[in-house]
Amino acid sequence: MVFKMNKESLKGLTAAHSWLGLIISFILYIVFLAGSYSFFVEDISQWELGAQFPQPQQTEFMGAQQLLDKTVDELNIVPTDAVWLTLATNKAPFHDIMYSYIDSKGNTQSPDPVMDPVTGEHIYDFEDISLGRFFRTLHINLLLPVIGSYLVGFVSLFFFVAIISGIFIHWRKIYSHFFTYRTKRIRDKTLASHNVIGVIGLPFHILFALTGVLFNLGFIFEDVNIGVFANGDNQIYQQQTSNRAPSKERVPSGIFMPMTGINELIHRSESEIPNFKVSRIEIMNWKNDNATILLTGKIKDDFAKSTQIQYQMKTGEVIFKNTFNNNTWANGTAALDSLHFADFSDRIIKALFFLLGLGTCYVIISGNLFWIAKQEKRYGHTWTVKLVKHLSSSVFAGAFLASALCFISARLFPVNYDNKEMILCAVFYITLLLCFFV
Repeated sequence: MVFKMNKESLKGLTAAHSWLGLIISFILYIVFLAGSYSFFVEDISQWELGAQFPQPQQTEFMGAQQLLDKTVDELNIVPTDAVWLTLATNKAPFHDIMYSYIDSKGNTQSPDPVMDPVTGEHIYDFEDISLGRFFRTLHINLLLPVIGSYLVGFVSLFFFVAIISGIFIHWRKIYSHFFTYRTKRIRDKTLASHNVIGVIGLPFHILFALTGVLFNLGFIFEDVNIGVFANGDNQIYQQQTSNRAPSKERVPSGIFMPMTGINELIHRSESEIPNFKVSRIEIMNWKNDNATILLTGKIKDDFAKSTQIQYQMKTGEVIFKNTFNNNTWANGTAALDSLHFADFSDRIIKALFFLLGLGTCYVIISGNLFWIAKQEKRYGHTWTVKLVKHLSSSVFAGAFLASALCFISARLFPVNYDNKEMILCAVFYITLLLCFFV
């Protein structure tokens, strides 16, 4: 069956596609540009550290038990809640410990030291690695924690509508036009490249539009689902949609017990669960006889599934185990998250995603150029056309310049410079403003 559309409907849909793309273009461009950089967040972090903290060359790393003893026990610190340890990997070759405690003045301290995996020495704090996290946060919420998340979510929704309208517009000739590249006029080149790159990246665009809506506006249908499927009980809903260990009241027993046997429990979990590799450790009720240890990790060579196993540290009893095989919602969300950030892949696939992200930036730029050329031909150089042209040049060129200045700033300032991420934020947005007014 051939899809047909009358001339007036096609004209209206084309106008809606052009205007909708124009409205969301500036925010969407920044989101895709930052998202393209954030595929390499670990590599950017290592580049930011530079020669000051070279990657360890040894493959034998200090065990989790010895590392926690050195970091927490030897400092005579009693954590108030829990201790988290993220183990070193090839992508992030340093151990990361997070905990909180009350100091002698009664103030709560929350250090997040990053440790050398061979020697266990404290080399820097997690918050010092700011550039990769800056681009990831810019991609997620434009560095505006609440409003930015909603804004990116709605832009993703409108982006999906623009994709669908583009498919309907070009449906009948999508195959023939894909192999036709007009070169006589600049306008024809712009439109042809816009269509070709749009078709090449179509699955990529649909994926990112839908996951952007899911991640940033998920609260809308989540509230509905809680009411409909869980009778308004959020805890029941979390059990239905999550494979995480159920949260329990964190009440220390008050009975002292040394934190030993951590390495043994890690080895036990990896031997009992096929192809399981622990990546994160969470110990609740530190140095109390009701302490528990939650081990989280990936199944080797699996696309997105992870597993968790929780032990009672005093007895070694398994109190929770989930291999992520029995929850469709959680498995689907994990798969989409892995696809969105390309966490499932090596650098070759991430490079492909990076190029597709930059290709999307070009689709946005060419769409605006085509709109400007069409409006100038029809109405002349009106103030709206001049405004769009000025905004397009300042945002599209300015975002690349701002990104370059952020890379330079990240290396100019010391790794442990205070509020470095705020400086990067200021550099990025001030550069955009200067590009607009220059």
